[in-house]
Amino acid sequence: MDRNYIYQESWTGAELLTAKFPLVATTTRPHPKYIKDATAIPDMPIVDKTNVCSLDSIPSEHLVMQVRDLFDKQKTAKGYVQISKIGYVTHEVLLPWIRLHNVMDFAHHLKEMVRWLSEKDRDANKDDPFIKSLLLKLLSQNDIIQHRFPSPCGVHLSSKSILLFSGESWIDDEAVDGILATFQQKYGHRGSYLFIPTQMFSQWSRSYQSDSDQVSSLYPWNWNRNTVQAMMKEAKEKFDVKAFAVADLEGHWGAVCVDFVDKKILFGHSTDRGNHQLHVVFDVAKEWLQACGVPSKTWRIARLDVAQQKGASGSCGINAANAIERCIEPSVESWNFERSRYHRLRYLRFLIEVRSLQVGQHRIVLESMQLRSTDALLYSYSLPLFPGSRRRQQQQHG
Repeated sequence: MDRNYIYQESWTGAELLTAKFPLVATTTRPHPKYIKDATAIPDMPIVDKTNVCSLDSIPSEHLVMQVRDLFDKQKTAKGYVQISKIGYVTHEVLLPWIRLHNVMDFAHHLKEMVRWLSEKDRDANKDDPFIKSLLLKLLSQNDIIQHRFPSPCGVHLSSKSILLFSGESWIDDEAVDGILATFQQKYGHRGSYLFIPTQMFSQWSRSYQSDSDQVSSLYPWNWNRNTVQAMMKEAKEKFDVKAFAVADLEGHWGAVCVDFVDKKILFGHSTDRGNHQLHVVFDVAKEWLQACGVPSKTWRIARLDVAQQKGASGSCGINAANAIERCIEPSVESWNFERSRYHRLRYLRFLIEVRSLQVGQHRIVLESMQLRSTDALLYSYSLPLFPGSRRRQQQQHG
């Protein structure tokens, strides 16, 4: 593929994995500095929209943000920012660089997902029909970065959210909400369940901690008031009546269960992180109930059993979902590190309705890159995705 750092909408996953990206400069000395006039620039190139796509190296995301901040501080898009070993850059290169980093980050996660799906173990291997179909989709789908995967429960997950299920990655709020939606579809007939969207609970938490009565009209405290009132009436007849949420504890997910029958609020999470926010979670849940006309000040609080993750694991969101599911169906296997792949694949199967691609179409895509099979593509992974640069580490969550 010719070097072109501007993302092309027609790119498939296979094309992304074979793209030749530039090196990433992670440090620079001296630090970037703003220059108003470039007339006295000695022996360093000016980087603008005419040559930004032909560079052999680009600044790291952190450096790009520093450049943006320097321009913002000057309150102008004019002038230059000096970056050691790269040149004097103009404001117009920021958007292409930000976009490129997003594409490179996606390519990194795509590479990890294909590796992960291709592993063989007792739970699944790449000959599994679901895994094979998903691999074909990821490699052959045009515009894979913008693609959204349809789900039987009605939600459409972005490719980015799907890729975060690989390995021990931290899953995002879109994936968490998707899992909760599948629970509603799978178990809704067994009792009365309400699942609070993650953005809703997060907004409530921010509002509560800021001592502000102002909340967005999208996230009112009395959200689903009529449903909550109906659930309280059902609880008098001893039905299984619960509300659930997955709470964000500053980059770490925890599970919330509001039990309308026993009048208690349960909360748990998978590490020692976020313990200082426990009272916030309980208070936010009570505040929501109060706003819905439920006198909850005397409700008990209790610990929800959530499987504990190991230090190398980022499965806090998977663990929280697993704990909620076990509240509804206790026979579901509890998460453990050794079976982490099984649990992640299980939720992926709930979430994705992947239609098998025609074998011929897949063959044409791969042969256009002079690759005869998926195995040949996997073999190329012995080379770094970003040649000559250190692989960027994903921010640790969970």
